[in-house]
Amino acid sequence: MKPTVIHPDQRLTQVNENVQALLDNLARSKENNQLNDDDIMALQLAIQERERQLQQGFDEGLAIIGWDRSYLTTQLGLTKAFEQQAVVILTHYQSMLHFGHKSKRQLKVYQTIAKNK
Repeated sequence: MKPTVIHPDQRLTQVNENVQALLDNLARSKENNQLNDDDIMALQLAIQERERQLQQGFDEGLAIIGWDRSYLTTQLGLTKAFEQQAVVILTHYQSMLHFGHKSKRQLKVYQTIAKNK
């Protein structure tokens, strides 16, 4: 039996869908003020895979696999949209981490005050 060959467009589409799903999961986690390290790691890996797929498309030759200016413009638009979503999530997680550190400092101050009584 011959292995199924997936066209680069299909591979990239699958990776794009995975990236979007992970960003959606992180956005939902953000709304619940939860940090989700597994989704963050998976997103990093998915972005690396997306970069690899795009590079492979360039290496194989754009004309050979049928990527034209319009397709690449669409991919650039997706890249920018993914980046904008990621920046919003990153900013929220950074503020949560800062708040967590601030809360720990305040707790230590109160513990020190309680010890000195």
